[in-house]
Amino acid sequence: MSHGTGVHLIPWIATSGLIVAAFPPSSPAKYPSPEATFQGYANSKAEWVLTFPNMIESWSSDPHKVELLREAKGVIYMGSFLNKPTGDFLVQKGVKVFPFFGMAEAGTLGEFICPHQGEYWEYFPLTAHSGGKFIDAGDDLYELVIVEQQHRRLPVANMELDGARAYASKDLFVPHPHNPGYWRICGRRDDRIIHPNGEKTTPVLMEHIVGKDPRVKSAIVFGNGRYQTGVLIQLEDEYIFDPIDKEKLEAFREYIKPQLAEANSVAPTYAQLYPEMVMVTIPSKPFQYTEKGSMRRAAILRLYEQEIDDFYMRAEQRILSNVELPADWSFNGILNFVRNTLSSQGLGVQDSEDVFHHGCNSLQAIRIGTIIRNALQRKGYKSKADSIPRHLVYEESTPTKLAEFIFKLISSGDAESAEDAESTRLQVGASKLEKALERYCEPYPHRKPADLLRARDQEGCVFLITGTTGTVGGNLLVEVIQDPHVTHVYAFLREKKGESIEKRQQFALKSLGFDPGLAAHPKVTLLVGNLERPQLGLCNDMFTKLCQSVTHIFHIGWNVNWSAPLSAFEDQLRGVRNVVELSLASDFIQPPALFFTSSLGVYENLPPGSRATETSLESLEWPVGHGYAEAKAISERILEHAAKSTELCPTVLRLAQISGGSDGHWDTSEWFPAILKSSIRMGALPRISGGAAFVPSNVAARVLKEARDSGLPFLHVAHPKPARFMDFFDYYSKALHLPIIPFDSWVERLEALESSATADDLSRVPALSLLDFFRGRIQQTMNTDSTKLDAEAFGFPLLNTDISITFSYSLANAAPLGSADAEKWLAYWRNINFI
Repeated sequence: MSHGTGVHLIPWIATSGLIVAAFPPSSPAKYPSPEATFQGYANSKAEWVLTFPNMIESWSSDPHKVELLREAKGVIYMGSFLNKPTGDFLVQKGVKVFPFFGMAEAGTLGEFICPHQGEYWEYFPLTAHSGGKFIDAGDDLYELVIVEQQHRRLPVANMELDGARAYASKDLFVPHPHNPGYWRICGRRDDRIIHPNGEKTTPVLMEHIVGKDPRVKSAIVFGNGRYQTGVLIQLEDEYIFDPIDKEKLEAFREYIKPQLAEANSVAPTYAQLYPEMVMVTIPSKPFQYTEKGSMRRAAILRLYEQEIDDFYMRAEQRILSNVELPADWSFNGILNFVRNTLSSQGLGVQDSEDVFHHGCNSLQAIRIGTIIRNALQRKGYKSKADSIPRHLVYEESTPTKLAEFIFKLISSGDAESAEDAESTRLQVGASKLEKALERYCEPYPHRKPADLLRARDQEGCVFLITGTTGTVGGNLLVEVIQDPHVTHVYAFLREKKGESIEKRQQFALKSLGFDPGLAAHPKVTLLVGNLERPQLGLCNDMFTKLCQSVTHIFHIGWNVNWSAPLSAFEDQLRGVRNVVELSLASDFIQPPALFFTSSLGVYENLPPGSRATETSLESLEWPVGHGYAEAKAISERILEHAAKSTELCPTVLRLAQISGGSDGHWDTSEWFPAILKSSIRMGALPRISGGAAFVPSNVAARVLKEARDSGLPFLHVAHPKPARFMDFFDYYSKALHLPIIPFDSWVERLEALESSATADDLSRVPALSLLDFFRGRIQQTMNTDSTKLDAEAFGFPLLNTDISITFSYSLANAAPLGSADAEKWLAYWRNINFI
């Protein structure tokens, strides 16, 4: 009874008239064996059994013990998880199994001996006086937070909730599927594995299933920051072997396959366990356990950190070395090499099939490109290998296209000058954009007859906003909720399997530092659909309702993927066209004001000395090079075409870099945090000259709101008083103790990592996904005068804001950014464990 649970139970039992049967006290205390404990239960003829899960799991293998447990009023487990197959088995045999939940920081929280839930034996309600509240943690999970009550004080608090002291437990729960108020604990927030693509795995049940094998003492699933999960297993004493013995390791991997298959049946597809991803412990480094028999997860993962890193590195090297060079460099020889390369990544596709239609992910795409570059370098084609774009597989996504690309590359001469090659690249790229644009400039549907159109009501505005789970869209949603001139707002969210729109919007608002309850504000209607579908994927009634009421449309939602080619943005471009058609289907004489957020990136190739003015792009050569900017530029042209062909008056809002808002929140998928995190791993920050016209997200949202009645075709959302970019990195250099090196030297370090990039590197060095961009900006960055603020970082032009500041008070009066902002951003990234 020295354990915290026992300490809490002693006074409770004494005041409840219950009698406890326990072993006599001894000094030093002895930990009772499962056999001795069961004999104590049988001899005392106890009505209830209260013990740790490892005891129950031991008893469940003995039919005689199971029969005696059946006679008890209930078997209560505490302190840890009971293996689900064990619990299910006992319930099927007629044993009444109950959970008992509490914590040292808050005492007993779960109702003691609640109504038995049968097959849902893991679920329980909280006591009425617990102070427990379940807070949405995303992915249909809820974190338990204990709020201090008037008659129940908390000995420790780590947050405030609704103005009261509270304790965030980090324990994650799921609600009962049929019985409201009952909950099942399924892990801890810090146990969750977060993969580089944002998917999350809760490993507890997988570990229990692997751990029930008779040879396995315990198992811990790992893979945080990696695309593939693995499992580290400690064997029972009689089965222990040294993993250096490869034959024994392979034999065990073969043996454990059925258990892995069972674990995979409860795991998401992206977290499947494979035999080659099984590790066993080193005999001299056993797992560490708590008094109640639970694994000390964090301590174990720290203990095996180097072994796990080495394990992933060997796995990556094995993959890269498994592909032989082409037998000959004819087209057929190259095609066969491409087939073998794809097979090494588990992609068995026909020559004309798109690899992404067969589940190719970003890690596999990078590996394929790396294998191809390595092959060309080994053959002696170093300069040609270096010219391969990082998004090669996205552009040439079938085996035949990849083979054609490689064959043309090695067959081409080197006579063309760099200047001529660049000119050709821009001309060819612009021609490609013109052709893509044609598909979205077909004649628009006719508007309703004039006698069916009506004037706008003067009572207020009705907004439709896409992208409200993003930074700018989320901030704008909050701004318009607070605006008395806006009577209603429709927040449009993309369909996403398995997640409710309410939870997604609440989670987004919470992560931005806002009250998640705003998602249910009376002025807000959440919509779910697909922009690329007719009527935006909405039912007829809802689409009609939008046509009858919406006065302003802000199209902000966009796929943020800096390395993807133009073809990856086809759905987004179709969405722009469909938003135009929605505006033209309006019942109002004047169609709704349509606003589209574009990007500074459309000026990527702006000729030196040219100004980025608030006007139409003069040339489609300017955005050529990155699919994201190319798609934004095509969208601008779609809107210009609509303005010329219809009554629509759209406004393009070109955004400079949007930085962290008032609470420092800055999306970690952006290039700025990617550089900072990567620099920590690389041991140095790059010197990036030029200005930084960053606009805080809350300011940007106010600028968008203030633009609603501007009626202007082009506006720029950029800071009118740009900071010096290195002001931020000078601060980080001191705060993080990182030296600053020339930008080209920093890119060289990044390139050195690329050749052997692992999934772990992609997580720790996210700048790897932007390597092609950095390579292409070396000259502009090195040539930018660090003492002047006449250009943005990387040689991009500063967006001219002469027109925007005349109507936007928030932009004209935006406070200059400096080290205090840099400190706020860093604090946010540290708080979410990004840095």
